[in-house]
Amino acid sequence: MKKYYLVLFLFIFSRLAFAQESITVQANTVIKDVSHHPVGINVDYLMDDDTYLQPETSTTSALQEMGVKFLRFPGGEKSDNYIWGQYPYTSANPTLALSGACHWPNEDPRFVLDDHKNLKPTTLDFDEFMVMVKETGTEPLIVVNGDGFHNNGGTCGGVPSRDSLLMAARQWVKYANVVKKYNIKYWMIGNESYHSAAYDGAVSANDYLNDLIDFAQAMKAEDPSIKIVVNGLSDSWWETILSNSTAAGLIDYLGVSVYPIYNWSTGYDHYRTTSPNFTSSINVASNAITKYVTNTTDRQRIKVIATEYNTIDWAEGGWLNRNDVGHALVAFDMLGKLLQVPKLDLAFFWNTRYVDNREIPFNVFDALSSTGKMQANGLALSVWGKYLLNDLVTVNSTASIVSYASKSATGLNVFLLNKDTQAHTVDLNINDFVTSGTAERFTYQGTSTSDTAPVFAPSDPVASLSSGTSQYSLQVEPASITVLRFTKAIEVSQQVSSLTLVNADNEADLQALVNGSTLNLATLPTRSFNIRANTNPATVGSVKFTLSGTQSKTATESGKPYALFGDDVHGDYYAWTPAVGSYTLTATPYTAAKGAGTAGTTLTVSFTVVDQAPEENQPLISNVSATTGNAYTVTDVAAGKLMYTDRTYKITSVPASLAGASLIQTANNDKWNTSTSLLSFRLAQKATVYIAYDPRGTTLPAWLSGWQKLSDRLGVDDSKISSMDLYSKSFEAGEVTLGGNKASPAAGAENNYLVLALAAVTPATSSALVSNVAAASGRSYSLAEAQAGELMYTDRTYQITSVPSFLQNAALIQPANDDKKSTSTSLLSFELSEQAVVYVAYDPRGTTLPGWLSGWQKLSDRLGVDDSQISSMDLYSKSFEAGEVTLGGNLASPARGAQTNYLVIAVPANQTLTATQITAAVATEKSSQNPSLRVFPNPNTGNQIWVELGNLTKEEQVAITLFEPVTGRKLFRYSFRADSSGGTSFQLPLKQALKPGLYLINVVTKSGKEYAKLLVTQ
Repeated sequence: MKKYYLVLFLFIFSRLAFAQESITVQANTVIKDVSHHPVGINVDYLMDDDTYLQPETSTTSALQEMGVKFLRFPGGEKSDNYIWGQYPYTSANPTLALSGACHWPNEDPRFVLDDHKNLKPTTLDFDEFMVMVKETGTEPLIVVNGDGFHNNGGTCGGVPSRDSLLMAARQWVKYANVVKKYNIKYWMIGNESYHSAAYDGAVSANDYLNDLIDFAQAMKAEDPSIKIVVNGLSDSWWETILSNSTAAGLIDYLGVSVYPIYNWSTGYDHYRTTSPNFTSSINVASNAITKYVTNTTDRQRIKVIATEYNTIDWAEGGWLNRNDVGHALVAFDMLGKLLQVPKLDLAFFWNTRYVDNREIPFNVFDALSSTGKMQANGLALSVWGKYLLNDLVTVNSTASIVSYASKSATGLNVFLLNKDTQAHTVDLNINDFVTSGTAERFTYQGTSTSDTAPVFAPSDPVASLSSGTSQYSLQVEPASITVLRFTKAIEVSQQVSSLTLVNADNEADLQALVNGSTLNLATLPTRSFNIRANTNPATVGSVKFTLSGTQSKTATESGKPYALFGDDVHGDYYAWTPAVGSYTLTATPYTAAKGAGTAGTTLTVSFTVVDQAPEENQPLISNVSATTGNAYTVTDVAAGKLMYTDRTYKITSVPASLAGASLIQTANNDKWNTSTSLLSFRLAQKATVYIAYDPRGTTLPAWLSGWQKLSDRLGVDDSKISSMDLYSKSFEAGEVTLGGNKASPAAGAENNYLVLALAAVTPATSSALVSNVAAASGRSYSLAEAQAGELMYTDRTYQITSVPSFLQNAALIQPANDDKKSTSTSLLSFELSEQAVVYVAYDPRGTTLPGWLSGWQKLSDRLGVDDSQISSMDLYSKSFEAGEVTLGGNLASPARGAQTNYLVIAVPANQTLTATQITAAVATEKSSQNPSLRVFPNPNTGNQIWVELGNLTKEEQVAITLFEPVTGRKLFRYSFRADSSGGTSFQLPLKQALKPGLYLINVVTKSGKEYAKLLVTQ
């Protein structure tokens, strides 16, 4: 009998130790559209200007990492003692609304001057907040002081008038949306007006009703498009507000503060053992809309916002308000429940930091620490911020496992919150979503529920139980959040994605072979070629080639590389010396060897082979012609040049990136032209073409579709506009045709466009720098050019969206993103034909870099990408000598956090000057043989820069170079021969003024060299 009970006990214990939970996702049952990403946070204007705390991680960077999309300003209760600006309201010049030291924060010397009224400059003003909004890519909700005049004044009075607050609110809308064009949508009138708090006194529902009508009407008079948010809590309060048809017609959102935790004396155990209701106050507001709004249109329009929520226990003797794992798990669940409420549109966590953030380091009030690190609840908020997709879908929960799921067209994220303090086994079944098989897994966990330093990091992926199914089994850790990231299985048919011209002498890739290419034997580095087909997927059954034209050939390749003229057993390409003439090449993939099986997508290109020595001093642009017959002229772009051939308008400023560009001065009489082919010209070589377009254009012509809009602008002296927008696109050598200024569907432009062009680095130069690219994983890595629109990886469709100017058209190694989890110390190798600066674009989510990246220089520039999770990648640089370069894996020890593989870009060293070289150059000990160099005036405005040289020898060749130290890019070079011994001074013949910043000037002679710094200020 004892043996029986022992066996029974062991059986029950084993089941309890890893309790089994069954979770099912119904991916086609959408609960709610959350594509606007309604995850927000309250900022604190007293704390979030980084000049005050000086955190190691800036507040902007922390918010970016958190993934929130909405920010509430200036905060909660403190909003009712805040005026954003002062008369005449032409700038963000904040002050406190109340006067006197008996109010808060008037008496706090950390934030307020000795007059107990004016704020210190270390607080965050409105314009500074809007910079934060722009840099984080978020949307603001503004709280205006709508009820501070109800304050009784305490012992020192100093209460603002109702009219003054009404004026301040109205002027705030005008300044933000009319003057500054911020186009802020959400405007809230007062904060928690129903409380008898220090700032707003005892405000009744009727008082607030009258106030909100007056404030809303005044604010909408400045911008009728704004959305009005009102505050409240109880059903009776909402009845008073919403039963008034005038108020209901003005209101767009009901703002509710959500603090559902009260007197949880058993702390986290209360949550673990019960199912608390986190949405009761939101439900009260939602139901009030249905009950009290009589107009059908208003009733459908008005929604709810959780303007504040947190896990604070306000009861004395309740749950200790410590920022730990337990509170963070509850906050995560609270937001999940809020997001599911049909009428709820946004939710704002309270808050970034409260005023005692530094003194009370683990307060549950604060998502961020004083150093800028995400605390336990901030880190949990980032899980929603990073992994919430477009739709919430149905998924069941159990007593211990709280589940959420969201999906997009191509992905599904499942969130499993284990409330229990023991591990559980989850059997997960996904309906109506065919996964790719394996899910990425991320885990949020601490050492216990009271741990204040949890981590959120990738863990082992989870594979389906059997091929072709969407059933999974996994263990979820105690008191944790597990995120499973599924990718939709996409059937990709085989295709030839591109063709590459290869140098058969050294196996180096020369350039992409595209339709319309011209191969000039006289300018290419060899006359021995092969042509390789690049396929998707990287390995196919076989590729069949058919070449026709001046020479013809048919071939089928069943093994990589798939080369038209074949290769030997070592992978060395056989050579083809093409005859001058025209060719057409088709390449078709097949699922089986020797052209058998199913044919995939064929790629066909036509190209021409010529043998023409380049003309001396051939202009970049020639053969300019307009179908209207009006005169179009080519010149160099510079400030002071005419814009048009038929007007006297002039160019006033040229971006530094366009220095030395060729300019086509168009005829402004063609500004109404609607033709699809107005202007044609010939490019002598590959170039980037720029269009300067009228910024009044509300719709661009179709032929400008796909061009990249730049942040730089071309300054002009037209009386109606001061600058023109710039768009760029890369073109191969040959004829270029552009449409008319008003070609369909263009609208709004009143001036004709201008055309500029800069010669590009040729693909042969970029590609020849890098060769013999190989990955230890065996996956496909390709060479391309770094430019907007280029693919990032050989096995993904993500694209590069923007490239720093000094990396435009540089040699790019496209890796396989499937190597993103490689921990190898030697994953990628390639050959450099000369000394070069190598750049690595690394995932900014990486919290720790791989060891092999140690010692690389991090740049301020970034590489723009269109990955759905990140918009750009960090750049690191290092100089290498010619020869083999070996780089490690993306997650080589001790790397953590990176979720996409790195990219590699290389630039010849003679085109850059690294920061290390600059530092060494400036620190170099002076030699009596070196030339002397003085730059003046210094600092300089960037317009007139003089240099004084000494210690020169007659007939000595002198070269002066101007560098931009941040990027190492050469901006200007000037050389001359000294006509006498001794010294000389002259003004640098710059084509345009330098932008403010630090520059380096280098003079080199036969006998030595010298450097000098130049500071350019406004």
